[in-house]
Amino acid sequence: MKYIFTFLLLTGSILMGTSQVVLQDFSEKYNNNLGAVYGGFGDNLTAVNNLVNDPNDATNKVRQYTNTAGGNVWKGIFIRPQTHYIDLTTNQTVSLKVYSNTATHLRGIIQAGQSNQANIDDASNTVAHAGGGWETISFTFTGATGEWGELALRTSVDAAGALNDTSTVTAYVDDLTAMQGSAIPTVVTPTTSPTAPTRAVADVISIYSDAYTDIATNYNPGWGQAGSVLEDFDPGDGNNVLGYTNFNYQGTILPPTDVSSMENLHIDIWVEANVRTIKVTPILSAGSPSEVLVTVSVTPNAWNSVDIALTSFTGLDFSNTVKEFKFDGQFQTDGATADTVIRSAVFLDNIYFWKAPSLSIGETDNGISIYPNPFANHIEISAAQAVNQVRVYNIAGQEVLQAAPHASSFRLDTANLSKGVYLLSLESNGKSTTAKMVK
Repeated sequence: MKYIFTFLLLTGSILMGTSQVVLQDFSEKYNNNLGAVYGGFGDNLTAVNNLVNDPNDATNKVRQYTNTAGGNVWKGIFIRPQTHYIDLTTNQTVSLKVYSNTATHLRGIIQAGQSNQANIDDASNTVAHAGGGWETISFTFTGATGEWGELALRTSVDAAGALNDTSTVTAYVDDLTAMQGSAIPTVVTPTTSPTAPTRAVADVISIYSDAYTDIATNYNPGWGQAGSVLEDFDPGDGNNVLGYTNFNYQGTILPPTDVSSMENLHIDIWVEANVRTIKVTPILSAGSPSEVLVTVSVTPNAWNSVDIALTSFTGLDFSNTVKEFKFDGQFQTDGATADTVIRSAVFLDNIYFWKAPSLSIGETDNGISIYPNPFANHIEISAAQAVNQVRVYNIAGQEVLQAAPHASSFRLDTANLSKGVYLLSLESNGKSTTAKMVK
């Protein structure tokens, strides 16, 4: 009996080691490496990486695609495993559950070989779906070996696998099953969002922020960059941030926008520990130069609140409109030597141009008068009610002076301030007043 029991244990271990497992069940939007687990490609193919309900079971989350006639003949979807790569070394079969009420054909592609294996896209890997609801379809990639990062399906083909643009079908997919390979590296991410901005809407032109209306039209243009863009990554507190994975550089497209009335660029940025130097530039529609990279100050593994004066982009004439925006991380720590090898994860939020609200000489707000402006060695302040707190900030957002006068009229000593632009913040009678001041 002892020998029989040992034999059964060994047999069970062998079977478990060679059995296929579910590598993607679509319960999450991003995998360990922060790659989108699902998406589409080609015109007349809609496949969004959103959790949707199983048509037969609302408690089960799946993905949906809609294929309509016309568009690109090569259109389709891609699917990435969640925690482990697809291993086709000993078993070349990959399976997927597909729901459709319309008969259709699907042509399988295996791609993203982890040892730079060539993609396998062959018409022989075409299977039929009878249109009877949920069916499990399988593809066998003969000759494949090693580990892979994606299964893709061409969704508009005939029974022989030939590409066409005539297929019209709405379908759902679930449970990518194959042999389990090695673990997909886990990317370190922020667990909180940065502090929400409070600047007035009238003083802001926003590129990306939940706090404002954004003008950007494309956060992932085809500039030959590496990695993926996560437009709505939630660190865990319900606020969306912008994520760049496997980042080398990345662009954003804007409608040509006049930002000449703005004074600063604000960025909240979080980077992994292996990030060296990150630079940013607006890109102008005309003029030379049209872009000037400026270094963004960062401390790894923490949110950094950064304000860059637009005058720091030396030579850019902002009377020309801004059409694009670029972040670049291809530098060593000296900020000058090129480094095109390093890759990292970068998260961004509250990217916007801004200006300080200003009060002219003697202008009042909330019953407060502030003068002179420009100022020299002092500022005269008077109010209907006592001013309890005064704070002065430079354009980098650093507090450089504060006072608690508890008086309705007083003089603020500014002799020690350098020449420049400042924000003066006052609290009186439970209200706050902010003025832009120039020395």
